[in-house]
Formats: sequence, C-alpha cells, structure tokens
Amino acid sequence: MKDFKKVIKYLLPFYKKYKLSVILSFVLYGISIILSGILTPIVYKDIINIISSGNIKEKIISTFLILVLVKTFGFLTHRLGDFLIVDFQTKGIKDLYNFSFKNINKHSYNFFANNFSGGLVAKIRRFIKSFEAIFDSILFSFYLTFIYLIGMFVVLMRENWILGLVFLIWSIIFLFVTFKLNKKKIPINLAGSIEDSKVSGRISDVITNVLNIKIFSKYDYEVKKFNDVTSNDYFARRKQWNFDNFVWIITGGLLLLFELVGMGLALYLWFNDILSTGTVVLVQIYIAGLSSHLWNLGRNIIRFSTSVSESVEFVQILDREISVKDGNFLDVSKIEKGLISFENVSFTYPDGDHVFENFNFEVKAGQSVGIVGKSGSGKTTVTKLLLRFYDLDSGKITIDGQDISKISQEDLRLNIAYIPQDTSLFHRTIYENIAYGKIESTKDEVMSASKDAHVDEFVRNLDHKYETEVGERGIKLSGGQRQRIGIARAMLRKEAPILVLDEATSSLDSMSEQYIQDSFKKLSKNRTTIVIAHRLSTIQNLDRIIVMEKGRIIEDGSHEELISNNGLYSKLWESQMNDLINN
Repeated sequence: MKDFKKVIKYLLPFYKKYKLSVILSFVLYGISIILSGILTPIVYKDIINIISSGNIKEKIISTFLILVLVKTFGFLTHRLGDFLIVDFQTKGIKDLYNFSFKNINKHSYNFFANNFSGGLVAKIRRFIKSFEAIFDSILFSFYLTFIYLIGMFVVLMRENWILGLVFLIWSIIFLFVTFKLNKKKIPINLAGSIEDSKVSGRISDVITNVLNIKIFSKYDYEVKKFNDVTSNDYFARRKQWNFDNFVWIITGGLLLLFELVGMGLALYLWFNDILSTGTVVLVQIYIAGLSSHLWNLGRNIIRFSTSVSESVEFVQILDREISVKDGNFLDVSKIEKGLISFENVSFTYPDGDHVFENFNFEVKAGQSVGIVGKSGSGKTTVTKLLLRFYDLDSGKITIDGQDISKISQEDLRLNIAYIPQDTSLFHRTIYENIAYGKIESTKDEVMSASKDAHVDEFVRNLDHKYETEVGERGIKLSGGQRQRIGIARAMLRKEAPILVLDEATSSLDSMSEQYIQDSFKKLSKNRTTIVIAHRLSTIQNLDRIIVMEKGRIIEDGSHEELISNNGLYSKLWESQMNDLINN
C-alpha cells in the first residue's frame, strides 16, 4: 500500500486529466457487467422455468426478446467503453512520456554520470506501462468483480438467503486470502525489477563500449560478467514466478472447492423442492462467472502488484531531490562582457573528493586564459563549476558581477560556448549535430561553421554528405572528426561572450590542430576564453596561463614569464618539446 501511494501520486493527475472518459468507462463497463453477467443469467433461468412448466407459447417469445435487448445493449456499452479507454490511455501514455522525459532531464550532470542509460530507459518504460496496467486492473478486475459480487449476492438472496450468504462468506474469505498472499509478493516483485534493471543497464554499458571490448579482447570476460548479472536476475525471477505458482495453487484450490460446494448446495436445495430447475442453472452460471472473475482477480492482483513494484524504481527518481536546481526567484541574466570571478570557492564532489578550499580566480572580460596542471589538479573542475554542473559548498562564482546561482542554468549556458574533451554526438545526421549548437541557424551559417572547423573536408567524401547518420554517440566517426563537429557547434554560438575549451584539440592530428588553431583565433575574438590544455603548444599565445596543483594556482603569467620562472610550467614545456624532437 505504501508503494502504491507513491506511484499513484504521480499517475493520478493523468487519470484526472481525462476524468470524463474515466468516469464514463466505469459507468459503461458497470452497465455491461450488470446486463451481461447478472441479468442475462436471470433471463436464462426464466427461459428454463418456462420450458420446464410447459407454458411455452405465452411467455417464451417475450422472454427471448428481453434476452436479445439485454445482450445487445450489454455488448454495445462494452464496445463503447473500449473506445473510450483507447482514447484516454493513448493520450495519457503520450503525456507520461513527455512528463518523464522532462523530469529526468532536470537532474544534474552527476546523476547521469552515476546511472546506466539502459537502466534509466527500462525504469521509464515500466513506469509508463504501469499507467495502463494499474488502471486495467482496477477497472476490469477490482471494480467489475465488486459489481458482479454485489449483483450476484442481491439476486441469490432473493432466490434463497442461505445460498446467497454462503456465496458472500466464501467470496470474502477468498478475497482476504488473495490480498494477504499478494501483499507478501510486492517485495519479491521489487527485487525482480531491480535485477532486471541491472541486466538492461549492463547491456547498454557493453553496447556503448563495444570498441573497448574488441580492442582489449575482453569478449569472454564480458560474457562471464553478464552471466553473473543474468544469474542474479534468474534467481530473482524464479523466486517471483514460483511464488506466483504458489498463489495460483491456493486460489485455484479455493475456486475448485467453491464450485463443488456451491453446486452441491444448489442440487440439495433443488432435491428438496426449495429451488427451481431454472435457479439451479442460474447458480451454475453464477458459479462459473464468479470463478472466472475471482481467478482473473487473483492474476490481476499479481499484475497490479508487479506494476506497482516496477514503477517504484522510477518514482524514487522522481522523488529524488535534484542536486542542482534553479531557485524560485531568478534574476534576469545580465551577462554581456564575460568577466569571470571565483570568490572563496570551496567544493567537494558528491563522492567525497575535495578539490577547492577558498579558491580565488579571475578572468577579465575578453581575456584568453590557459589552464594547465597534472590530472586531479582541478582544472576541469573549474569548467564544470562555471557551467554549474555542480553547486558549491561555499563561496560564489560571478560573471559580470552577477552570481551564476541567481540566474537559470539555461540562461547561464546560453552565454557559454563549450567544447568538451570528448564530444558526444546524437544518433542523427552530421548536419543536425552541427546545427544543435544553434537550432535556429540558417543553412549558410551551418555550412560556414562546418568549413571553419574543417568538417567539410571529410564530409564531402561521404556518400550521403551532411545527411550521413553518425551512429550512437558518433561511433561511425573518428575521435578527431567528432571533435571537429563539436567545434563547429561552438562556432554557431557567436553571441556567447564566453568560450570554454576542455582539451578540445586532444583528438586531432597535428595538421588538423593547426587548422583549428586558426579557427580559434576567429572564435575567441572579443570573447573571454578559457582553454584547458594538455598540449602546451595550443596555449602559448594566450594572454595568460595559470598552472594548477591540488586545487591551487601555483603559477600565473604569460608563456614567456612562466618559462623564465623555471617552475612546473617550464618543466612541462621542456618535457613536451623534447618528446616532439625525439619523435
């Protein structure tokens, strides 16, 4: 029940949105079950009694006409209910997809870095599937079974109170046992859902990194590891399905007992002239109908509890607090020039890795700054905090004097043209991937950016040119080609006053790097530029270079100044120049 409350909290607004269709479907199906399940057996009882009494001609035709009307109207109401359900459920599923997509994308960079994409997709799909499964279980099983029980009880009490009371007491016992059994099943279902998500996540992880598997000849290793995951899923699924079998044995046994006892009681009453022949037929029809309803109820309780359990995983994501979120009262962005200031910034990653303590750093508007340092020095963290992928422990970051936490993340990032070290592409065409930098770009603007970033040089040799699809994450292209597309994207963001390059030329050959350096001169003109670099040759002409170590700035100056200081930068430069000469 606790899990159901969590799930229904998110599904209920989508049921309410189409409440007219929901209410009408309950009304129509309710009328249908009363006509087809309750009244139709009564008409058959009357037909049997008329035939048994020999009084056929006076009443048989009128009774048959009543049967025709009852069956026809019951059929029509049921079919109309079907169309109503199709209408509101298809709309609801569409709305839920949009809702889930919007909400999961509100989570921070760190959330996606710590979750398998395949697992997240599986959780979303199960959550949306539950919208249909939970409603169908409530309507077709719980609600219609309740209507059938009440109608049957009223009719049988009118025929014989002993018979009606026996049916009612037994139904209550059956429902009590069924609910108790399925309450125990919910945690078993949840455990199965968790293992299923792990399987989906593992498949996604392997497919995404298939190149690594082939490069390092780890086929057998991955097969073994995947077998470990599927083994856990097997045991969880086996336990889940065996418990289902146990539930069906208990409920099926109760139904068998009910059918034999109920029919035996009806025959005993008929033998003693308490029930008519038609009433015995009525009881037999009701027993068959009730057995079918209660059997389906048992199966749907399992389906219902499974749907709830499978939905809980995604509901937990919806309930999870977003680590980086916009405030309720946001300022209008005033970023124009690009003066960047880190003021007494302290920051620790969620995994406990402490990077900055009272860190101070400033980049003047229009200035180009290179950041170098060993791995773990904090240089890439500077860009992540500037883009507000994480919130600070203390201190603040301002651009043009405006605290970046006081404006929306969207507004902030629209003012920063960012080129990451590893450019990730959509499984779309090359043209779409470039134009993503500025959706409203004209074709001429996209082509110009493509030529400036030297994308056009390799695209013109492709069969489908700019309509070539690049594969998942751009797997069909080389690292250098993906990087050029990433640079072309940034070139479309001409209105952004800040340019950030995180080792953006690391995947390029020397010739391509030379071309891109020329493009950077155009790209960085009149912009505040921050370049995270491993190759020092890419930053030697920048206005300023800072050297970082363990979250601190240990050197700051121009290339010439740092070389003459004979510090860490000078040693790194000498090392790279020697490697270049030796190679």
